[in-house]
Amino acid sequence: MSEKLPSREQALNLLRESGCSQNVIKHCEAVAELALEIAKKCVEKGLNVNLEL
Repeated sequence: MSEKLPSREQALNLLRESGCSQNVIKHCEAVAELALEIAKKCVEKGLNVNLEL
């Protein structure tokens, strides 16, 4: 991937600046947290997962 992804804080700022409600932002944070938990379990099972994404 040649494009640099925004940091977590940059992504949250983009959501705020675009007018997303706080409920949507909280949902996005919850989804990201769950995705990281799933990704870590995949790594434990030997799968190649980029946890920084």
